[in-house]
Amino acid sequence: MKDWKESNINLQKSIVALFNFMATNCDYINKRTIQCAMSFFVDKIGDMKLSTSIKEMLLNASELVTPKFISLQVIKYAATAKAPNNIKEACNILSDICENFGASGLPLKETIDFAKVAAAHATPAVRQAAMRLFCEMYKHVGDVIKNFMGDIKESTLKLIDSELAKTSVYSKGEFEKKRIVRGEVAEEEKAGGGGKKGKADAEDDLMAGMPREDISKKLNSKLMEQFKHKDWKIRKKAGDDVEALLREAKMRIEPNGLNDLMDAMKNGMKDPNKAVIKVFINLLGLLAEAIGAPIKQYTKKCFVPMLNNISDKSNLVRADVVNSMNKWADAIGAEYIINQLGAVLTVENPEGRTEAFKWIEAHREAIPRADCKELIKPLVLCLTDKSKAIRTSAEEIIAEVMPVTGYSDFLAATKDLKTAVQQTLKPILEKLKSTVPTQGSSSSVARAKSPAPKPVMKEPEEKKAGGSFAKAAIEKKKELAASKRPTTAPPARSKVADDDEFNINVLNKSKRQAVD
Repeated sequence: MKDWKESNINLQKSIVALFNFMATNCDYINKRTIQCAMSFFVDKIGDMKLSTSIKEMLLNASELVTPKFISLQVIKYAATAKAPNNIKEACNILSDICENFGASGLPLKETIDFAKVAAAHATPAVRQAAMRLFCEMYKHVGDVIKNFMGDIKESTLKLIDSELAKTSVYSKGEFEKKRIVRGEVAEEEKAGGGGKKGKADAEDDLMAGMPREDISKKLNSKLMEQFKHKDWKIRKKAGDDVEALLREAKMRIEPNGLNDLMDAMKNGMKDPNKAVIKVFINLLGLLAEAIGAPIKQYTKKCFVPMLNNISDKSNLVRADVVNSMNKWADAIGAEYIINQLGAVLTVENPEGRTEAFKWIEAHREAIPRADCKELIKPLVLCLTDKSKAIRTSAEEIIAEVMPVTGYSDFLAATKDLKTAVQQTLKPILEKLKSTVPTQGSSSSVARAKSPAPKPVMKEPEEKKAGGSFAKAAIEKKKELAASKRPTTAPPARSKVADDDEFNINVLNKSKRQAVD
């Protein structure tokens, strides 16, 4: 169908209907079957008489040949289209695919590049469709998409930014797909383990198509020496230069060749100048954003030293630390950040403990995934803090941790403390134990699943039983229940009854003899 042309609108509609019939009634369609007609579909997608039916057919076909394949085909032919309506409707079908399948159904890099071309189009309707496409992607990807929009005209970029500002980003797990792949494609995904991927894996897959840049060669010895310079302004400039490299790489870099930089970050956390420390703290957060999950290997080297600054007296420094913690949590998971906060809580510092508790409270959903054993001793120590606010925060977090670890571990953590302190803390822990249900315990689960039978359950059975047969059945049940009772010595009343019966028999016998 490469050079095929058909001017008859009825035949064109029939072709679209035929492909739609196959897409909705078959469990498998070869990609070549769709591909051979894609040039025709994209050429006619801007036609008012065919646009709706073509877009619906493409969505249905996406379920069988994957939405990413359809998206790539649409972009391939729409990129060379001259008719504004074709480009506009191509943006619309890509937005529909993103809305129905999620951003994982789009090849992000190609889609962003196509949207940038459409955003620079002279036709307002095309630009508006491009903005809608940017907004749909932004819902799933967030601010990361802005890193790839730097080459858009400033006037157009302002319009897009204003639209993005009105758009809310999906939180993790919030988005639910309206459509899913089916047939053999779905079976292939299951066989490949696609159905067992977690949220972090899904996000990595989402951004997998976006390019990463290797900046190791740009981190030359001259730049690294500046981090050790005596002049604090030069040390600060070195941090600013690395940030510029990250921005230039659109906040996506390879995790290779960064050891010297990470060593500089570690040493910089002890810099005597607050301005330099602030630059390094922010840079460490940007590195987590740019590297992603592989930044985890530098947790002990860089992240832990940075956490020491959360106890700083400066509000601005602490705010920078919290901001960097958030970026690390996005990269490696909040549970790994919570694992490191035990050391902060151990130190008797009001600023550090307050900020740590605020952060844990804001990410309490990650507590069950964290290594809660590491938090027990620090939390017990916080119960002895001079500040009532810190003691209250400690109790609130213990209420979240105790269902995971158990009460006995908290009680054992008090044994190293003075006897008077133990006597003070034990009632607090007992109170928390009584108010916090132990999650996952077998007894609680059993009670939840099988509640105790109510004694009133027998009353409806008797009321519902009608007729002599039903009454006889109930009486038989009662007799059977009575027969199962433990055997005991006959009561005195039974013995008296036997004696009376014997006396009556004797009396009757004597009467018969008298008559005779």
